[in-house]
Amino acid sequence: MPRQLALEVLDSIQKVLFRYSDSGSRRILHKLVRRQGFDRECLQWESDAIRKSREEHISYLCFGERLKELYEELENPTPRGMFEEWLQRRSGSRYMMLATLIGVMFAVFLGILSLAVSAVQAYVSYQAWKHPIAAPGNTT
Repeated sequence: MPRQLALEVLDSIQKVLFRYSDSGSRRILHKLVRRQGFDRECLQWESDAIRKSREEHISYLCFGERLKELYEELENPTPRGMFEEWLQRRSGSRYMMLATLIGVMFAVFLGILSLAVSAVQAYVSYQAWKHPIAAPGNTT
């Protein structure tokens, strides 16, 4: 096995997928070793012992694209099921602009409606002031 590939596999397992500093990742790896038959040596974080001094930071030539795809899937998961697909199709910026436009139109409609109601109230109060009705029992 080429050394570059071995280092990428080791880094992918120990630094990317199952980081030692993350307790959840360690639990998942322990579970995979116990139940799914992963190699027990995956649980040993001794990658510094096998590295040369110039190999501390390696570039991912073999797994770079796949790790990038995993990262993109983590950031933007693909929809599962019809409802999630429907939501994703309608979640673009054009739909946000459409929702904003509908909200503005609704606010304008409510503004015009409140203006009409206040105009009717002003007319009714003006008529009540111009033509007062005498209170019952008051004959003046």
